[in-house]
Amino acid sequence: MKTRYLDKKEWSHYLSNCPQATFFHTPEWYGVWEAYAKSKAKALLFEFSIDKTALLPISERRIHKGLTKVYDSSPAGTYGGFVSPNALTAKEVGALMIYVKKMNIDLTFSPYQPLDGLDGLKMDFTQRINLQDGLDKKKWDRFASKEKRAKEDGLSVRRGVSEEDWALYFKLYEKNLKLWGGLASSRYEYSLFEILQNQRETHCQLWLVCQEGHVIYGGVFFAYNKIMIYWHGAGDRDFYKYNPAYFLHNKMVSFALKNDFRYYDFNPSGGHQGVVRFKKKFNPQKVFFPIFSNQNAWYSAIDNLSKVLKTNKV
Repeated sequence: MKTRYLDKKEWSHYLSNCPQATFFHTPEWYGVWEAYAKSKAKALLFEFSIDKTALLPISERRIHKGLTKVYDSSPAGTYGGFVSPNALTAKEVGALMIYVKKMNIDLTFSPYQPLDGLDGLKMDFTQRINLQDGLDKKKWDRFASKEKRAKEDGLSVRRGVSEEDWALYFKLYEKNLKLWGGLASSRYEYSLFEILQNQRETHCQLWLVCQEGHVIYGGVFFAYNKIMIYWHGAGDRDFYKYNPAYFLHNKMVSFALKNDFRYYDFNPSGGHQGVVRFKKKFNPQKVFFPIFSNQNAWYSAIDNLSKVLKTNKV
């Protein structure tokens, strides 16, 4: 098995032949984290033969004063891992895992890329709607009645396109962070959302729920390969009685269906059971995927080495 790095043009071209790749595999997503977290975006190609390959997108950071390289696939715990235009055998997946086990890496696999031979790894799950199967009419009739009530309450949905829209959304997020306190799964600075504004609108979409023109809720979505993924949401708690989150997702599922998307993915819930229950009301499928982390072992080794060096320092 040979390995080499691809430049971003080759990286994009490779993914164009992988219908199971998500936006989280793209150089655009890794470029966001290059700008925000000062990491380095890389795409490692594994070649088993001329017509049998696999790609691993990675984000490289340096710690311990630049002495140690740390890798993530993918940043912020989103879908990463190996992606290939071909089905990979368990033997080939095994060879790939032997390689990454030598790296200081956190690796979140994708539920869209089936891989054999990953037994024994920690599992997480997402909740998604397979739009190719159509929608449960009775289920969506109930949402239609809720949509009617939402319109009576003055709710509407619009696309966020301006800097002001993104700033309004971030204010909602700041309010949520104050409420969540230490329970927040992550904390992002406004600079991240400024970077996201510059992504192609076809891929990165901000949608806002308004009540009589006042923004009360919103969500950031990523669209790629006809897979729509909900990545981030925030809202004004004072208006939750109007169920703006239900209203937004109902609209977005309808939007995805109308535009021939294959999947609507609610994304993993970070262990928050209340979020899981909320998503469950949309009758999604629960789809599991593996997670691999080798970083703790590396940190321990570096720390032990540091202690040895200090002990033996003359």
